[in-house]
Order: sequence, then structure tokens, then C-alpha cells
Amino acid sequence: MILEYAADGDLRTLSVRGLAARMRVSDASIHYHFGSREQLLNALVDALTSDFEPPPGQADWRAWLRDFAHRARRSLRAHPGAADYMLLAGPVAGRQYAIIERALEVLQGGGLEPRESWLIYATTVNYVLRQVQAEEAHAAKTAPGRRTDHRMAATLDAPQTPPLPRLKAVVDSAWLADFDRLFDYGLEALLRGFGPMDRAEGERP
Repeated sequence: MILEYAADGDLRTLSVRGLAARMRVSDASIHYHFGSREQLLNALVDALTSDFEPPPGQADWRAWLRDFAHRARRSLRAHPGAADYMLLAGPVAGRQYAIIERALEVLQGGGLEPRESWLIYATTVNYVLRQVQAEEAHAAKTAPGRRTDHRMAATLDAPQTPPLPRLKAVVDSAWLADFDRLFDYGLEALLRGFGPMDRAEGERP
């Protein structure tokens, strides 16, 4: 019950007092179950990550990672502030550890070395978290002229700006704010680039 209420809002502004007021209970009742705001956030984020893991049965590690990344993005977007907290706190509890273990099992089962498996998993997670952060920052800029694409469009249309036709075509196309396309393209670029590294040189063969 407490976690359900806590998940219904922005994690960046979550407070024990505010949560207790919404639930019409005392602060002490929240603290009884969760000793501090940090413990509450840890439990909440850990619960959210249960939606990240793809179902069993995918043999290809790239397909598993692709599914994982899309599931994680959907869950994080549904809970504003979760990406910020996960970047700040890192893995904090049991479900997250279990997902890491499963990811390493899938990657190593695909023939990757333990170190490579960790680097690939960590890079994918960081990519998802950073992309969700960027989307949330963009969504927060609702006032006219604050959004990056709006500012760039205004600057490019100003008389004193020299002609920049290629950049203007990008801005006019709304590609800057097409986060679904940006996410998919970046994820596919990562997945295609991942692979075994040369042990001697640290570079791809």
C-alpha cells in the first residue's frame, strides 16, 4: 500500500511527510515500515525494477538486452525521478541484484567473457537511464522558448543568423524531440557495436 502511493508521483519530490498526508496516516506509520526516505526510495525503485526483466526463453543475448532496455525505459518513464535516483544510488536491493545476475548469465551464455558481460550490461543500463533523464528534462521545459528545439528554431529564424540549411532541416523536422526514434537508433548502434574485445590490445579484432 505504501509503495503504491509512493509510486504515484515524482520521486524527486517524494517526502515522508507528504506521503503520509496523502495516505492520511502519521509520519510515524511510514517510518515504522521504512526507517527513512532513502530506505523508502530504495524499496520503491527495487519494486519498479521487477518490470525490467524479459521473460525467459530468449537465446540471443542481443535480443534479450533489447527487450530489457525497452522494458526498463517504459517502467522508468512511468515513474518520474526513478532514473535520477538509480543513477545517483546505483543498485541498492535484491531485485536489482537478481536482474544483474540474470543479465550476466544471458551474456556469458552467449559466449562473452565475464568482464565483457559486465561492461555491456552496465553500458546498456547507463544508456537507458541517461535517455530517460533527457526525456524528463525536455518534458519539464513546457514554457514557450525553453525547449531546446524551440530555442534553436527561433535562433535559426533570426535575421542575424547566417543560413544553416542542414541544421534548420533537422530542427524543422522535429527530429530533436523524437525520443522514440533517438532511443531506438542509439540502442541499435550499441547492440551492433557490442562484442568480444581483443585481449591483448583491448580493441576489437
